[in-house]
Amino acid sequence: MSDDAITLEPERESPPPNPGAKKLLRSVIPAFLLSRVLIWIAGAGYFAAREPVIGTALFSRRTWQSVYHLVTGWDGQWYIAAATRGYGPSGVNPDGQSTAPFFPLLPGLIKAGGYLGLSPGLTGLLIASSAFFACLSLLFLLGWEKGGEVMARRVTWFAALSPFAFVFSMIYPDGIFMAASIGAFLLVRRERWLWAALAAVPAALVRPNGLVLAIALGYAAWTSGGDLKERLSRLIPLGLPAAAVTGWILALQAMSGNGFAFVSSKVAWNELAVWDAIPATVNLLTGGSGQTLPVAAAIHLALAGLGGYVLIAGRKIYDRGWGLYCVLVMAAPAVLGIIGLARYMIALFPLYIALADLVDEGGRAERWLIFGTGLATPVILAGVFMGRLVP
Repeated sequence: MSDDAITLEPERESPPPNPGAKKLLRSVIPAFLLSRVLIWIAGAGYFAAREPVIGTALFSRRTWQSVYHLVTGWDGQWYIAAATRGYGPSGVNPDGQSTAPFFPLLPGLIKAGGYLGLSPGLTGLLIASSAFFACLSLLFLLGWEKGGEVMARRVTWFAALSPFAFVFSMIYPDGIFMAASIGAFLLVRRERWLWAALAAVPAALVRPNGLVLAIALGYAAWTSGGDLKERLSRLIPLGLPAAAVTGWILALQAMSGNGFAFVSSKVAWNELAVWDAIPATVNLLTGGSGQTLPVAAAIHLALAGLGGYVLIAGRKIYDRGWGLYCVLVMAAPAVLGIIGLARYMIALFPLYIALADLVDEGGRAERWLIFGTGLATPVILAGVFMGRLVP
């Protein structure tokens, strides 16, 4: 052999499978606390600015009560109503709006808090905050497995400070859905298919479209190789989320007389569908007569467009089933509910993995995207508090 021996480049050391609780908490706790404090201070600042003496008002009981009513408002009031009024006739308003579209897991947890002596609003906020802390923890683990410690930290902070992440501090099921989704796909990476199916059950019971997680897991199960018997053995447990939804439909039928009231009653909300948004956008741009696109809808469309770019540009890092999961989650709001689109987008965990990967590999365009999105966070917060934009 010649003296010019071939030197093999050492392989990149893969991150250990478990970063340890101490390292995880050192990243997750600061991201969680800072982002949540920012939201509450922004809210208090808005209400205090409306008072004669801002400094005094910032610490007044009235200011913080206003913040509390804000973060327990919007859909939060419906989840509280579902917990306290139920899904029968008492859950239907004169205008036709009802508790039916608000799936039972979150109201059930809120009701359970009452047995502990907690108010529905406080219980809902504690559940939302706990779920988001779980989201950040699971996202840190997933980022660690995908790209090591740097990626794990990035995805944690990106999720905590993303525009519309204030929704995770409101009485919404987004944190539960996101945590269940991350947990399920982490279990898929470990080939724990039964446990992944069980993780998909809470996702199916917090949203009308929550069953899409099980569908994406089914795709991952079927395309993971093996003979027919092996594939079926992975698919069969995914009947559990479907069984849970079926059980809820039967329960809703018994309570309200319409097992699919969560679909039919949505008409009463008069939401902005894509076929309404297109002419409204044209009217806005051309100054035409008729309905124009609301500011809230424009913000949701802009942020969803940014998120869509990130999801597509960063798709090469996805695990099996992630892409389908994103498409299925966004399908219904993209068509039927433009106002709310960004809220669904920020609950897509692949968004943060893709974003972190783009930062690693990206050029100027990606870095400007990150910078612009970061600037959007306080702007969105200010807009929500000043305009009471529907999240």
